Amino acid sequence: YHPIAYLFALVLTTACGSGKFYDGPVGTLDSTNAASVKSQLATSATVSFTKPGEVAAPARASYPSACYTKSPDPEVDADGDGIGLATTFTFDCADTASGGSTYTMKGSFKGTDKNDTMGSNHDGGWRFDIDYNFTLATSRASGGSYTLKGFFDLTKSATTYVYQSDFQSQFSGSSSPDRATYSLTTGSTWNHTITPDDMAAPKEKGSITFGGFWGYKISVTARADANQELVLQGSSEGLKYDAACSNFYKEGTITFKAASGTLTMTYGCDAATVVKLDGTTI
Repeated sequence: YHPIAYLFALVLTTACGSGKFYDGPVGTLDSTNAASVKSQLATSATVSFTKPGEVAAPARASYPSACYTKSPDPEVDADGDGIGLATTFTFDCADTASGGSTYTMKGSFKGTDKNDTMGSNHDGGWRFDIDYNFTLATSRASGGSYTLKGFFDLTKSATTYVYQSDFQSQFSGSSSPDRATYSLTTGSTWNHTITPDDMAAPKEKGSITFGGFWGYKISVTARADANQELVLQGSSEGLKYDAACSNFYKEGTITFKAASGTLTMTYGCDAATVVKLDGTTI
């Protein structure tokens, strides 16, 4: 059995079956942190669990040049890794016409290379701060709004790679004035620390510690059956990796919790992964 398949099965069961958002000291989630995510509500970029030291920087999007300014321009990127030393894109265009529709774009995207001499973005470290809103209105009086806010950060020390994020997004809209409106809000907070046995060969052996929460909420007017809310917690315990192992993970456990249940995956270097749902092997 593939452990990720069970993770998605658990998420879908919680989201589509119970339709219940974690909202208090019940179930299996940590109330303090889960409440924090509920207030933040966002989705972070997924961290690679299989390539230590190679957490990818978020990809840049393309925007109409008339809607943003770039500072400095050209940006300073001494090591050529695609991340400027300190580059800010500022978005500022209101009621801009485009093919029968109008859109408004506001906000900023700031990228920072923490060491612009390394020639590799995961070795130098980086940070991205996003505060962005896009609103669209069509000629049929339909439209929507999309908001992104938060940060992604990768820091390399003498002994570790530490990835952190705190991010939220919201999408809302309607197809026409007389139809249902809808919204999707997501949120997350995440910490992922990789400690290689040898920083000169970070992908070979080491340990990984991670923990965080993801939350989402779907709301549709006049469709109570479509409304869904969920918080999912992920964590690791005693997790070590070894590139020589067929499982990549040498030992340790990964746990995912939702209000509807707990999924654990316990690894051995070349042994079959033991997957349990609420303590029962599956």
